[in-house]
Amino acid sequence: MLVMSLVQGGKSIFQASFLRNVASNLIDKVGTCVIGCLLIKAMPMKFLDNFKKEA
Repeated sequence: MLVMSLVQGGKSIFQASFLRNVASNLIDKVGTCVIGCLLIKAMPMKFLDNFKKEA
C-alpha cells in the first residue's frame, strides 16, 4: 500500500520499494535494539556477573 501511494505520488517503482524497505528495516532494527537493552537491564546482576568473570 505504501509503495503504491509513493508511485502515485511520482516516485519510480524502484524508489518506492527502496524507501519502504529502508523505513521498515530502520523501525525493525531500532525496535530490536530497544528490546535487547530492556532485556539486559531486566536480568539480575548475579546472572550478569557470571559473564564478566569469563571475559
